[in-house]
Amino acid sequence: MKLKNYFLLLIMAIFTTTLNAQEIVPNVEQNPSYIGTFDSMVHIPSIASRMNEITRAVPLTGEPQDKRSLTYPVIIGKDPQTLDDYLASHPDPASQSIRVAPPIVVFDAYSAGGVSDPDMAVGPNHLFVTWNTAFAIYDKNGNVLLPPTSPNPAIFPSSGCCDLTVTYDKAVDRWVLTFLFAGGNQNIAVSDGPDPINDGWYIYSQSFNDYQKLSIWSDGYYVSQNEQGSNKIFALERDQMLAGNPAAQIVGFNLPGIQGTTPFFSPQFFNISDDTMPAAGGATVVFLQDDAFA
Repeated sequence: MKLKNYFLLLIMAIFTTTLNAQEIVPNVEQNPSYIGTFDSMVHIPSIASRMNEITRAVPLTGEPQDKRSLTYPVIIGKDPQTLDDYLASHPDPASQSIRVAPPIVVFDAYSAGGVSDPDMAVGPNHLFVTWNTAFAIYDKNGNVLLPPTSPNPAIFPSSGCCDLTVTYDKAVDRWVLTFLFAGGNQNIAVSDGPDPINDGWYIYSQSFNDYQKLSIWSDGYYVSQNEQGSNKIFALERDQMLAGNPAAQIVGFNLPGIQGTTPFFSPQFFNISDDTMPAAGGATVVFLQDDAFA
């Protein structure tokens, strides 16, 4: 499969107000801005086979200090929406109208202080919980299979930083993790089987920016990032990564519609959470945008 032959992105931006038309990149098919392969790929044996190497996570204490999402540089004088909140004065008629079933099981997964950034993925037999700097694995009843553990060297072979995420690829019964390393390098781990404890991992390394988010689509894994310059979003060659091919391709695209200098746009692609895959192409990305951004 050659990703560059058919990856055409349908970009959908969420705007809180109307943007100047001259500042918006047209929402049309675009050519890739980057085509390449991963910097490296290694295979890591299962966690179960290396329990003597595992490092238990040390709970953080104190008040969380991560304020990136609260410190946008904004244009002075723009309405902060504290007195004239449009959504409060124009509620959607369907708001709070959908009834949901009560939870089947409730248990504590992580309760320490510090930056949490929680994420979770559910498979047939496992519940994989991550937070900013560690992870834990449970069975479907909430019983601990692997207590809070540092991602390196349990899965990632070298030291890393933070922003750990997890996704379950139901169509192929695999687990996919991302982890930020020093210098902006990202590692993406793809399990080589359905069991995150007893199966090994393919570890792909590449330079992506902070706050990466990975989504599953029928024709690839899609990764977004916060980037002030080129505003790239990436399509990864999913079938080759699942096979452990070190030559798996990466195709990058620029993200249209960006306005302002803040790097915290939080872009993310729609994610397929079941095994019903749509046709190739048409992957959709949403991101935060406001005309008050400086």
